Amino acid sequence: MGLTFHHELRLPAYTTEAEVDDVLARLKRRAEELQFGDISETFIGVVDYLPDPRRHFFNVLVDCNASSMDLDERQFSGSPDTARGFIVDPGKGCEWVTFAFLRRTYEDDGSKAWCWLGHCKTQYASQFGEQHFVDCHLRVVAMLDFAKTLGVDVTVYDEGDFWETRDLDRLLAELDR
Repeated sequence: MGLTFHHELRLPAYTTEAEVDDVLARLKRRAEELQFGDISETFIGVVDYLPDPRRHFFNVLVDCNASSMDLDERQFSGSPDTARGFIVDPGKGCEWVTFAFLRRTYEDDGSKAWCWLGHCKTQYASQFGEQHFVDCHLRVVAMLDFAKTLGVDVTVYDEGDFWETRDLDRLLAELDR
């Protein structure tokens, strides 16, 4: 727990790989504009071994996104070779956040969609000052808002309640709590 964003990104099944890549390229440009601390290359699929810790992190998240858990509302399977995305660092003290998609097939009706479940804890950015925390948190919000303008269906659970309320005082009160 503790001031973490949980997000789901979705694009319709009819979205082509080229269109997914275009959405990711636009998101990556936006990350550059927002001055994220570090932006990885765009990863495609899963690679058995690379010494880059970001690539390893991406591979682990692909595995997590490729199969449903018992608690999931709908059971699905995903194709790891369709995974594509990149990792950004919102700032010192934050976890990396991944913007990516993987093609899923739902077991109940065979429907498909491009999806990604991710998370990013921003709470520990506060070790570097309240303003640094706010900047990091708002940077992630700005990326998710921008994804919506690109036609991505974005669902967010923000433990700081900022996503829902856009109330900075409430976010800071939650940080203090």
